[in-house]
Amino acid sequence: METFALVFIVPFFFLCFFGVGSWLIRQGSTEYTEAKRLKPSLIVAEGTITNIRIENSTRTSTSNGKTTTRRVRKYFPVISFHDKEGQARTFSSELGQERTVNVYNGVAREPKNPYTIGERIEVLYHPKNECEPMINSWWGLYGMSTGMIAGGSVFCIAGAVGLYILTPKVIEAVTVFFTRTP
Repeated sequence: METFALVFIVPFFFLCFFGVGSWLIRQGSTEYTEAKRLKPSLIVAEGTITNIRIENSTRTSTSNGKTTTRRVRKYFPVISFHDKEGQARTFSSELGQERTVNVYNGVAREPKNPYTIGERIEVLYHPKNECEPMINSWWGLYGMSTGMIAGGSVFCIAGAVGLYILTPKVIEAVTVFFTRTP
């Protein structure tokens, strides 16, 4: 059974890591290329934060055998702007900011909201709606694609290193398996 696991199961997992990483790199590269293609045709407009969408979640971490759970609040601005034709448009940004809800003596202290209703903010939009409006920032244009490429690279490297380390052992196990006498 040990030989079977070494020869088939473990390399399969490393191949899966490599495959997922390759897919992430491909998708990220496609998104990056699309953002570069669209960038010259994007129009800058001044928007106003009209609302703030809040999402609550928890994060659990373990350090030195102690598990800690903390509450997290994510803030996503809802932005209204007028396009060059004067049409009013509104969107909820995918770029948000995260804050930890601190608890002292059992009392939750609300984190400071990073956005203010009425705050002015630059947005990018495509006149033919080929992409969703976004906050005018590097992260707005390239953040997702860069994250996918970076994450995919980690998966590819982990898969490739695992396969590289296992290859001699796999070859040896296969050789022993096929050269043994019944």
